[in-house]
Formats: sequence, structure tokens, C-alpha cells
Amino acid sequence: MDAVTLTRAEIKVPVVEHRMLDNQIGYVWLRSFNKQSESALRDALSDLKAQGMRGLVFDLSIDGGGLLDVAVSVASMFMDGGPVVYVKERGREPQPLNARPGTLVDETLPMVVLVDRGSASASEIVAACLQDRKRALVV
Repeated sequence: MDAVTLTRAEIKVPVVEHRMLDNQIGYVWLRSFNKQSESALRDALSDLKAQGMRGLVFDLSIDGGGLLDVAVSVASMFMDGGPVVYVKERGREPQPLNARPGTLVDETLPMVVLVDRGSASASEIVAACLQDRKRALVV
């Protein structure tokens, strides 16, 4: 049997991938909701805006979710305040977690959110919020 040499390496998977599609439609794939997600998403959206984005496909497929506060931060990029999700503790009234005032992406920009069976947790929260607030169509 021949010997095989393996080299250890750190593999870095980008948390956000983005590109401009035909007709100036921006595409952003957010892979997870972690500590790097907010800044990486902000950079991607800013780049697409600078390229003249006229619509957005926001892909949350195969995104198992992550941190709740990051979900609120992500939703804040698309909505000017208001509830993202309600948290209910035993014996207490539901409390809203609100989007921050101001948006990175104009609220009139057409937007579609992609989800699949791999979308869970924070990605479900963001998708449901954007749908419920009539900010995006969820597919």
C-alpha cells in the first residue's frame, strides 16, 4: 500500500458570499448567525449597493441559525425599528426584541428570502420577521 501524506490546514469557510446577478439583482448567502455575520453582511450589502443593486435575493438556505442577538442585528439592516421576535419567559408577558432604527438597505428595495429544510433557528426568525412585516417574500 502506498503512503499518503496529509497536511493539516485550517479551512476558512466565509460566513457570507455575495455577487451581483443579471438586471442588478444582488445575491447574498448568509451561512450562519455568528459574531462575524453582522459585519460580513454589512460589507456585502454595502458592496452591492455601490454596484447599483435594484433588488435582493437573501439566501438563508442550509443556515442552521445561531445567535439571537445577531438575528436581531441582521433584521435591523432591512427594517427601521419594530419587533423582530418576541421572547416569553415563564410567568411573564412576551417582550419584543426590536430592530434598531435606521436601515442599511432601503425598505422599498424588492427582496426575496430563500429558505429550505436546513434553515433553522435565527434564520427562521429573520425570514418570518421579514415576511410578517411585509418586507420580503419568502420562498
